[in-house]
Amino acid sequence: MCYATCAFRSINKEDSIILSPSCITEFPCKFPCEWRNKTFNINGGTWKFSSDGETSIYGGSVILRCHQITERFLIVRMKQEIDDYVCFTIFYDIGSPVKFKFLLERKGDFTNHTGEFTDICVICGATDVAGEGSTGVVEAVESGTPATLPPVNSVPCTIPSTCTSPPTGILCDASDIIPRGNCPDTTTESPDTTTEQTTTITEATTTKPTKRHCRKKHKHRK
Repeated sequence: MCYATCAFRSINKEDSIILSPSCITEFPCKFPCEWRNKTFNINGGTWKFSSDGETSIYGGSVILRCHQITERFLIVRMKQEIDDYVCFTIFYDIGSPVKFKFLLERKGDFTNHTGEFTDICVICGATDVAGEGSTGVVEAVESGTPATLPPVNSVPCTIPSTCTSPPTGILCDASDIIPRGNCPDTTTESPDTTTEQTTTITEATTTKPTKRHCRKKHKHRK
């Protein structure tokens, strides 16, 4: 698991320039621990999360893979359509793990994109790449738990803190997060494993061209 703090970005706000740091980005990501291996009821359907925190089944059939979490924005990749990504604005209090609110998805088709979104406004902004905005607030409630009454119909913010000159929507705070929760089976292993994998990949990338280059020189001398 890689955690990287995004750089400072200048934001126009009320005709003045301010510097605002976005909060930590988790890429690749895993869903919060308290959601894993649970099924939540949403708008007459369900959102079911796997035990490993990597995948989920949305609406009973759509497989979503956790791709990136930045601030309170969850970006998932649709398994059936590998170039399609979905952004959810999540409002989750770890003190109440059986419920969370989210803005209905904003989608984007990003051909051959596999890495981190360095500018999440392209998909999590006021409108998605198709020019469509979020279609409403939904409360996800763990199966067997009563929904909030009266129904939740508003949220305090709607777009990432780094979006410049937003045409519509309310900027979220850079310090907003989606709480990860307590994952005793993964928190001690993930940082070391990620570091080792990153080092191995880097070494492989730098040594392979050198070996090929040396062989070419050797053949040339013959």
